[in-house]
Amino acid sequence: MNTAEDFQKVTGVSDSILKQMTPLFTLLEWATRSQERASTNGKNSLPFEKLDINQVTPEDLRKMNGVGIVLSQRIVNYRESLGGFNQEIQLKDLYGLSPEVVERISRQFTVREPVVKKQDLN
Repeated sequence: MNTAEDFQKVTGVSDSILKQMTPLFTLLEWATRSQERASTNGKNSLPFEKLDINQVTPEDLRKMNGVGIVLSQRIVNYRESLGGFNQEIQLKDLYGLSPEVVERISRQFTVREPVVKKQDLN
């Protein structure tokens, strides 16, 4: 049920009782607010674009919950030692990053172009 009319259909209450009860409906306000937000200029309907983890700065990483000065610099140093990340899963190799923080970083950042170094094996 997303509206007072839906409530009336389900419960069968009269119009006078519904009119008295309508101001008390607060449980489903999220539905009307989300519909209003989606219709305003389409701003909220755009998909979220992840940043490239191979391009972010320590300051960008510090915005994440659970990543401070030391961890953000450790991530950047590790990225530089690798020559760039190939997959977000490589963050799991870093000392001090909990699985929850790795997951949060993976939701915010991505590897746009994996860095592959060619090496002469001969």
